[in-house]
Formats: sequence, structure tokens, C-alpha cells
Amino acid sequence: ANTVIYSVVMASFFSSFVSFFLSRHITVPSIRWSSMAGRKILSYGGFGFGNNIGYIAQSQMDNFIFSAFGGVTGVAAYGAAKTFTRAFDIYAQVIQMLVVPASSMLKGHNEEKKISSLIEKSICFSFYAILPVILIFEVFPKEVFLFIYGGKYIKSIPILRVLAIVGL
Repeated sequence: ANTVIYSVVMASFFSSFVSFFLSRHITVPSIRWSSMAGRKILSYGGFGFGNNIGYIAQSQMDNFIFSAFGGVTGVAAYGAAKTFTRAFDIYAQVIQMLVVPASSMLKGHNEEKKISSLIEKSICFSFYAILPVILIFEVFPKEVFLFIYGGKYIKSIPILRVLAIVGL
């Protein structure tokens, strides 16, 4: 487990370093930025930081609740099921990476009708993309656990079914 954590931390650090290096000509403050633009960027960064802190607290709060009521075995069972539902989080982040910049561009061009269409299409596409995953988790949870965990954490199957329905 420590090797995975260190690998993720190092990969995150390396990707941040590479992205800074490749975009330094536009991210490093210089005279070409106005003070108002700098304030806007810092303001956005503050809201983004607060949003990330809130997401981290929210995403870990359920583990604290399970540990209080279910103990170590409850948290292990919940964690095994929750691992599968991270597919929903990854998919939501990808949609955000595509929809938010596109909607900002459309808003800048005063094309509100296209924003509505973009959001409707992304919701429809999200539903049709996530539905097969939810059906697999609902219909074949035992097979999924046998394939991934080799028979461990079978007690997590009801939890996976509940979390899959929440994925809708």
C-alpha cells in the first residue's frame, strides 16, 4: 500500500512539474499581466482551493462514519466496494474537464442556447455511459468481487449495490 501511495505522490509531483515547465511562459507572472487579471486569477485559485478542500473532506467523511459504527471490518468492506465506484468520480471529472471550459467559451460568446444544449448532451451521454457500469455492479457484483479480490470482501456486495444505485 505504501508503494502505491508513494507512486501516486511522485506521479502527481512529476506531472505538476512537467505542466509548469511546459506552460511557464503563460503562468509565470510578468509585466504583461494587469493587476486586475492577477487578482482574478488569485481569486479563482482561492475558490478552487476551497472547493478541493471541501471535496476531500466530503469524500473521506463516509470512512469516518463507517469507522465509528462498523469498526475496522466495516471500513474494509466499505472501502472495497467504494473502490469500484471511483469510476463514477473519474468519469465526472472528465466531463467537468470538457464541459466547464466549453461552457465558459460559449458564455464568453453570449451563446446561452448552446450552453443548454451542451449540458443536456453531456447529461444524456453521461447517463448512457454510466448505465452499463451500474448494471454490471447490480447484476454481477459477486463475479466482479471474485475477479478483482479473489473471493475476499464478499460482505461488500450489498454496499456495492447501494453505491451503484447512488451513481445514477
